[in-house]
Amino acid sequence: PHYGIYSKHKPVWGLHYLEPDTVLSIGDKQYVIDAKYKAHMYNYTNYSDDLKDSFRHDFHQVLAYTALNNMQKKQAMLIYPCSRFTSELLVINGLEQVDAKVFLVGIPIMKEKIRETIDSLIQVISLNANE
Repeated sequence: PHYGIYSKHKPVWGLHYLEPDTVLSIGDKQYVIDAKYKAHMYNYTNYSDDLKDSFRHDFHQVLAYTALNNMQKKQAMLIYPCSRFTSELLVINGLEQVDAKVFLVGIPIMKEKIRETIDSLIQVISLNANE
């Protein structure tokens, strides 16, 4: 979906819309998936202010996507390329009646790993669909 941004006097560099890669609604739960093509997961144990600032921007973006509707159960996935599949829960937000979960997910970008990656993503979604 496109989330439109409207203003009478928007600057010329202002955004016209926000667009996550995928939004799924299954029952009373929403899943927002935003894929990035940055080497963050290859630098998992390295620290730099640039890496931290870039991740903060990505994280805030996926959090904004989860705030754009009134569904109470939300799960977001921030996906980066990685040498192997990995999934880590970053946030459980229990403010008011909202249950939001954000997963940092690394996926291998290799043809021979496609089936394994799809199965692993389905498992992450399925395990959390029952909560």
